[in-house]
Amino acid sequence: MADDRCVFHYDYPLPHKRLGGGCQFSDETEVFPCDDAFYCRFHLPLNDKLGIPTVKAGWQDPLSDGALTFRAAIKHQLAHARERGTGLNLSGVVFPNTVDFRGTAIPRSQWYGTWFHEPAVFANAKFEGAADFQNAVFQSFADFEDAKFQAYANFQDAKFQAYAVFRDTEFRGYAGFGHAEFRHGADFSFLDRTATPERQAMAAADPDRGAFHRLQFRGALLGGQADFSNRRFKQATDFSGCRFGQAPKFHNATLYQDTDWQGAEFKERKGGEAERAYRTLRLAMETNRDRPQEAVFFALEQQAMRSLRPWWHANRLLSYAYQVTSGYGRSAVLPLLWLVGSLMAFFLIYWTLDGWQSGRDEALTTFTAQQAVKPFAVWGRVATDLSPLFLYDSASGAMIPLGFKLLATLQSVLNLSFVALFILALRWLFKRG
Repeated sequence: MADDRCVFHYDYPLPHKRLGGGCQFSDETEVFPCDDAFYCRFHLPLNDKLGIPTVKAGWQDPLSDGALTFRAAIKHQLAHARERGTGLNLSGVVFPNTVDFRGTAIPRSQWYGTWFHEPAVFANAKFEGAADFQNAVFQSFADFEDAKFQAYANFQDAKFQAYAVFRDTEFRGYAGFGHAEFRHGADFSFLDRTATPERQAMAAADPDRGAFHRLQFRGALLGGQADFSNRRFKQATDFSGCRFGQAPKFHNATLYQDTDWQGAEFKERKGGEAERAYRTLRLAMETNRDRPQEAVFFALEQQAMRSLRPWWHANRLLSYAYQVTSGYGRSAVLPLLWLVGSLMAFFLIYWTLDGWQSGRDEALTTFTAQQAVKPFAVWGRVATDLSPLFLYDSASGAMIPLGFKLLATLQSVLNLSFVALFILALRWLFKRG
């Protein structure tokens, strides 16, 4: 057996290396066995490595003696932190039941690797200093509605296994959610339509109340619906590498010009709700003159719109063709590849119709190229003016048969379409004003 001290250890990141790494509750004298070691009441897991419940599992009953003692100990730590002004360090604490900090004033605090097994309620809480929730795990509902972060708020690598609510939450400083995981969506909206007149008046009196000053979501996973409606982004915003399981909502939001979407992935491509969400983002990018990102959201909007029509609808078919041949105008290379591919395909078709005869390669190549550089020429000239092909009967001087004219016309239409798509893509990529 190990000694009777809590064996908890956490490798704190900078700038909190000074916190050490061992158990911060040095005044805790009661310890509990788990995995051939001892833990204090704060760091004791609910189950050991084999999944066998520890004594703490019984504290999930909020009326049990263990739960009442645990809750009183947490309140003592909070009161002690206020008195000493040293900050509250609840890193690695395993909360066995519902956490209720509703309306609580919380000083500078660390919650590194903290486990919330039941709902975590921080509604209307006021974080008076920096709050670090890095690597925290919220296994149930997380409620930060109307909470106020007066300074730095860090949720990097945090895991939200259930729905997370940050509705009307105030972030007065940096808000970091880099590589965080929101498995079932998150609500970051501000003042929805059901807001009371009093709350609307508060927002009008404080223009910064619903604003993000610097927001970082780099590499985050937003598996469900992410809602940022009615928010204002006043400084650099980073959504690079984000993975959105559903189309994010930014209705009536004001996005900052320095918004990074590089490498962001958007999984949802179907439905009217997705169409409206992507349209809102496209219009926001148009307002910010962010042409490349506007093109991305235009493509997503078109795909969602296409899903609303039956498979045989002409607009759906044209939309799909536009996507395949030029990525909805985002690629100038795709039309050129299709052009080259069509020339090769029609060359093979003409060669097949010619009976695979040898020595006709140059004539076939010339005729195929003519349909691209001189489209529809087959309707106004005899075969001898075009090339000495199988299509011309030298004895009778016959014109090109109608079937071959129609085939050549189809090639001309396709070739012109690919050239037009190439020009449109160049215009989109380098459009000014």
